[in-house]
Amino acid sequence: MKHKICLYRLVAIFIVYPLLLTACGNSNNSQSSFAASTEKLINGCIPPITSFAYPANQQIPDSLIAKQQIPPSTPWKIEASMPNLPPGAQDSFDDISVAHPRAGYSEIWVKRRFDIGGTEFGGGTASLQTLIFQTDTENWRTFSQQIQDSPIRIDELYQGKNGSLFADISFSNKSALGLYNEKEGQFDLVKNSNSIPDSIHVLDNNGTLWILNNKDGIYSFDPSTSQLEKRVDIPDLVVQQLLDIYGRTVAFAPDGSLYFLNFQDSGNTELIRYDPVSNKLERNVEAEIEYWLGLLYYLDTPVHSLYVDHLGNVWLEDQGWITPDGAWYKVVRSPIFIAEEVPDIPLKYVWVHPSILLESSDNRLWFSSANGMAWLDPQKGEWCWFTTYQSNIVEDQQHNLWMIADNKLYKYSLINH
Repeated sequence: MKHKICLYRLVAIFIVYPLLLTACGNSNNSQSSFAASTEKLINGCIPPITSFAYPANQQIPDSLIAKQQIPPSTPWKIEASMPNLPPGAQDSFDDISVAHPRAGYSEIWVKRRFDIGGTEFGGGTASLQTLIFQTDTENWRTFSQQIQDSPIRIDELYQGKNGSLFADISFSNKSALGLYNEKEGQFDLVKNSNSIPDSIHVLDNNGTLWILNNKDGIYSFDPSTSQLEKRVDIPDLVVQQLLDIYGRTVAFAPDGSLYFLNFQDSGNTELIRYDPVSNKLERNVEAEIEYWLGLLYYLDTPVHSLYVDHLGNVWLEDQGWITPDGAWYKVVRSPIFIAEEVPDIPLKYVWVHPSILLESSDNRLWFSSANGMAWLDPQKGEWCWFTTYQSNIVEDQQHNLWMIADNKLYKYSLINH
């Protein structure tokens, strides 16, 4: 799998994830009919722009017409409006990080990115704010904390075992791991965590933090003992961090195996499995990916994100998946991922690759792409494109799904549907 030119890398990173057989609400549109409309929703699903053909070389017109934005419909419900931006803020983007369980309710943690100052053409100062929505009182609050008289920046949140909440935090030009102290409402520094390499981090089900340090190798850090240990050398390791709506390049399987994509300097992409018990790597599976999934160099993109489901299947975007026993499955792609006017792409229509964000407790897979958000029922081969907005999705302890669209916080109760 060779890396494609920058144009196609942008497609893969800005997108989301298609997978099996049919699109929910397939329409009989001809190739001359291209428009998503709320008037044609089928069981809450948006029909694809086309299900037959689309112009592959049509350039984006000089004057663009604003596309209709379609918010989530029933069973999604608006739970709250997002808080107002600080004075002078603009170009904001709100995205959910975690649903933190509390006694009988949850806290929905949201990262808000915005610019202060500048003009409509940019030039402002990038800022980050953490918002928390309490589901029992339905109130918002802004998380604010200082360590050593310096405000902290929360870079990434990790939901640990037994309700623990960790975060990569920065303060006074230092980086460390913080453990949330619910009683005090603050993050306490984890001892010796400032020695953790500032690289790709992922928390496993046992509460151990794993670090993939490029051009170096894999480390483990036990927050309970504050012990950092280098586990294996990988001098050619190149892992890219993708988060939130862009998916991830690192994921744990139910058996504890760590899977990740290694983007080699040569331009090749490897799917690597690391077994923490045996401390061994399984790599050089690139040829298998090309052989079994039939990737096309000029009409497709290399894999940029992965996801491991509850069965241990490793999904590679909408290209296909590999089972724990090594069987490959090629996905029949869904036309709901044919997108119109994708940012930074000079073509009017592109068949994009989505990223998997979540497997909900009902075993549906939830995707994000340039077209918005969709879900897949792998057992039925059923797709549903349900909104044109993009957001991360999280599930709380009461089996509610949460997302943000149109400056509003939405909830979907899986129990009641």
